[in-house]
Amino acid sequence: MKYPKVSIVIPIHNGLSYTAKCLDSLEKIDYQNYEIIVVDDGSSDDSWKFISEKYSYVKLLKGDGNLWWSGAMNLGIEYALKQE
Repeated sequence: MKYPKVSIVIPIHNGLSYTAKCLDSLEKIDYQNYEIIVVDDGSSDDSWKFISEKYSYVKLLKGDGNLWWSGAMNLGIEYALKQE
């Protein structure tokens, strides 16, 4: 059975410890066909570096700090839709 692709979009701005816990939880998913997209909207806590090193399978998108939650979600969703 082919599973439909699911994109999980996570907007972040700092809060690296929460993001790492979230990504650790998502590693336990049994679902076969998903991608994780993290939109880092100008974090200053080295989130980008940490995520790219520890979670290399995560697609990282960068914002300039002006996206806020809705803009970051829109960027992530736009990216996901272009991948199909």
